[in-house]
Parts: sequence; C-alpha cells; structure tokens
Amino acid sequence: MISTMKIPGTKTDENDEYLEVHSGRVMGVSPKICIGVLVVIIIIFFSIAFFFGTRDSESTEVRLISDGSWEGTLTDSSGTRNVSGEGNFQWDIQGDSIDLDVELMEGDFLEVRIFRNGIVVDQGSVEAAGGIVKVSWERK
Repeated sequence: MISTMKIPGTKTDENDEYLEVHSGRVMGVSPKICIGVLVVIIIIFFSIAFFFGTRDSESTEVRLISDGSWEGTLTDSSGTRNVSGEGNFQWDIQGDSIDLDVELMEGDFLEVRIFRNGIVVDQGSVEAAGGIVKVSWERK
C-alpha cells in the first residue's frame, strides 16, 4: 500500500513537494524479509558463539573401576607421576595427551577408560591380579 503524506521541507524531485511513504516497509523492504534476515543473523551469531565456547570446555577424563587395589604410572602434560589406590577412581586431565599403565595388585577385575568430551577414546581391562592395563590418548 502506498500512501502519500505531506512532509514540510522535503522534496523527492524538483517538482514534487510530497514524500511517498510505503506503509509497513523499511527502506522499501517488506517486514517479512527483514525478520527473515534478522533470524539468519541471530542463528549465525549463536552458531559461532557455540563453536568457540565449546572449544574451551573440552575435557579428558580417566575412569578406573576395580574391586581391588591397583598402582601404576600416569603421564600427561604436567609430567609423569605414580598413582595407586583401591576401588574406583577418576582423574580430570589437562593437556593434549595421556598415557596410563595400571597393574591390578589384588582383586578380580580392573577396567580403565579414557573419555574425551564424554566419548570413550581408549579402554582396557584385566580379570586377574598381576594383569596390566595400558591406555593412551593424543590430540591429533
């Protein structure tokens, strides 16, 4: 719909003292198109924010499940250290790699899993004392 209204002091050309106003339009573009463009911009913005936001929240986790005692060595970006314990245990690991060697000292089973962002990337298990589980992960 085109309506004409008089706006003092404005001219659209040399002989015309009236400005044509397109009802419901922004610079000649329909509101539906404006809303559509705005929605696309918002979706792109949140997609980019989500992508960069999740990069910092990446996690590496080691879960050890056992009915007995265990000991071994854990190597990650902070160095190598001896680990030991009894029963279940969990480590949150920082860095780009992990190597873990664990021996079941007493008990009937030992299971070790490495999770990267909630997904198992390596696992191993033994079902007798004296068995050794070796698991590792490295960012590629």
